[in-house]
Amino acid sequence: IIFALIFIGKPLFADTKIEAGEVSGVWTGEGSPYIVQGTIKVEENKTLIIKPGIEVRFARKAKLSVNEGGSLIAEGTKDAMIVFSSNEANPSPGDWGMYEEGGIDSFGGSKVILKYCLVEYATNGIVCRAYAIGCDASDNYSEITSCIIRNNSYSGIYCRGTGSRLGCIPGKLGLCEPKIQFNLISGNGSAGIDCYSSRGFSSSG
Repeated sequence: IIFALIFIGKPLFADTKIEAGEVSGVWTGEGSPYIVQGTIKVEENKTLIIKPGIEVRFARKAKLSVNEGGSLIAEGTKDAMIVFSSNEANPSPGDWGMYEEGGIDSFGGSKVILKYCLVEYATNGIVCRAYAIGCDASDNYSEITSCIIRNNSYSGIYCRGTGSRLGCIPGKLGLCEPKIQFNLISGNGSAGIDCYSSRGFSSSG
């Protein structure tokens, strides 16, 4: 009987596999590490909350996308950071995410808060997008605070603003104005923070 009791119950270390598709809810320590198999998306009116100390590891080319109207709240602590990293046995820059889309990809109109997070081994670590389509603009005011963003193959943080005229006077702006403060950004391939504005006559990057 004693021997049987030792093997009853959940293992102390159990991966939680996350298939490609829509995600929301709360990720807690009981499920860590979370292994992301493909592109996961937080859609409009949905929220994904990631608790302190959680590890989220991504298969090759997998990524986390926060679409317009969706929310990602990943607030770790100084002693229990949230880790976003590669699931490869020997990780290297560019393992996860896609160029211009990045590992954590936030669109205009989304709510993204990253605090005390480690983001490493992606293409672009974090992408903040804002855009204007016709006469409507969707801005990006993500908050990236006290994070470590390192060893990504392109940029640590990539901010992109796109503008549009299409008969609108004045032309609408997609304002990409995240709050980026108190972060350690190092060892990224092309830039720590890269700001890009397309259609420069009417957009803000």
